Amino acid sequence: MNLSGENAKKIIKEIQDAAGEYGKWALEARKQYINLRLRQDAEIRKLYIRAADRIAKELRSYAAKGSGYLYKRHLQELEISLRREAERIAGDLTTQIKEYTQKSAEAGSGYSKAVLIDLVKQAGADDIISMAGIQNLFGRVNTQAVEAIWARTKNGMKLSDRIWQVSENARNAIRDLIQESVVIGQDVVKTARMLERYVRGGANTLASEYPNMMKRMKGRVPKDISYEALRLARTETTAAFGEGTIAAARVTPSYKGIKWILSKEHPLEDICDTLAEVDGWGLGAGVYPPGEEPMYPAHPQCLCVLVPIHEQPEEFVQRLRRWRDNPDSEPDIEKWYNTIYKGQSNISSAEIQRPVFLKIEKHDLNYDDAEDRVVIEKELAMIPGSHRELLKREGITIQTGYDISRYDRRNKIIRVGKEPEFGEIIHEIGHAIETIFDLYHNRDYLAVLQDGIPVDDINLAHIFMSNEFERPVYLLEHPKINKFVDRRQSIVYPLDIDKEGWFIEKNGVVIFNVKCLGEYFAEGYRIYLQNPQLLQKKDYKLYRFIERLM
Repeated sequence: MNLSGENAKKIIKEIQDAAGEYGKWALEARKQYINLRLRQDAEIRKLYIRAADRIAKELRSYAAKGSGYLYKRHLQELEISLRREAERIAGDLTTQIKEYTQKSAEAGSGYSKAVLIDLVKQAGADDIISMAGIQNLFGRVNTQAVEAIWARTKNGMKLSDRIWQVSENARNAIRDLIQESVVIGQDVVKTARMLERYVRGGANTLASEYPNMMKRMKGRVPKDISYEALRLARTETTAAFGEGTIAAARVTPSYKGIKWILSKEHPLEDICDTLAEVDGWGLGAGVYPPGEEPMYPAHPQCLCVLVPIHEQPEEFVQRLRRWRDNPDSEPDIEKWYNTIYKGQSNISSAEIQRPVFLKIEKHDLNYDDAEDRVVIEKELAMIPGSHRELLKREGITIQTGYDISRYDRRNKIIRVGKEPEFGEIIHEIGHAIETIFDLYHNRDYLAVLQDGIPVDDINLAHIFMSNEFERPVYLLEHPKINKFVDRRQSIVYPLDIDKEGWFIEKNGVVIFNVKCLGEYFAEGYRIYLQNPQLLQKKDYKLYRFIERLM
């Protein structure tokens, strides 16, 4: 989190260069955000320390009662306490994240709000555009930015679900340590001290002070019990800052676009490098016009910077003065005044939040696709930001009004069938992703695909025609295959991959060609986003592969 002096200077200069005369407000917003991150980290660590200390105190109470060692009845009592601590961590973490997402959204929106207030005052238009009205406008923006954070899903889970999962993982880690102490016959006082040391110093501390214990645990406890919570909180606080920044900019009439500045603490090249270099609109490297803003953050713990670009103050002040005297002279400001400023009580989240990245068009011009678009946008909201950027960069579009849904690889079109079921679009995006990554020539993916498929034991008797889907297909069934989460994954296509058939010869032996399982990844991708726990339980290797792709 702490930038080196040289890197800090570089970031400050880039922010100032991007913001121009508005630089002081851009730097103030960034400073508020960084301070929030630092305070939040310290407070979350304290949550875990207090929880562990309470469990340690209970452990020591057994020694005070004359029991120097743990027994099964003690574990039963501790299980209740651990459950209570998990609930307390979840509740406290929820409170913390709610507070910090709110403050981060306010910090992000503060820049554009300060710009608007200053411009209005310079133009002498504050009798028309009141300070109270501006405060109300940005208050509404902040509220909706925070609501977007809590409503968004990741891997099929809302933020509240992920907070609960984090608290459960902490409970399991502490329980594992205590149970292992019972197995090796460690006394309660030493166990209590070990727990306190672990929460404060991490697994490396235990490895040096309790080497035999950690050798037995074999990595079953995380290196830092609070890291998962810190990572979640940092990511969501950053997302709230980004939501506030972009949403506030989009309701400010002087807004021209947003610049993505690459973090200077960025050792490996990733999607952020691309976002900072793209110049697709002639606005300069990393600058995106209104309506094309990237998803932020691009990945967990991203420290890149978003800086809204506003019209030069002298020019906009002159335009604002002309509008004040003659509203028809500046139609864009007049439209903003009537639809955003005066009509702010009816601002929809769609007006202030980032739009869907992929272009949605009609294939059948006579088909009313309004309800279909609602489904499409809901599903697109579940796609990780890095993959949305990838699809957009590849020029992939969406068309509605087809008889059935499919991905047109040649023309890079996701064709959406009429009245799609929830999950159809994610499935077709899965086909687009597998095409972009060329998975059927990827050794790691093919190893995942073949795992659990007895290729040398499959013959034509295991392949049969089925009419259970939109059109007749061939399905693969074999008693040894138990990794398919959905029957769609068992569909086989005869001549779809490299002109190979269902069976190929390898080392003189005829075996089943796993490349024919053309729906395995796309359907797994859908399940990963809609029901990750199910995929993790049924097909862990595919789950981990998709997780890495994210």
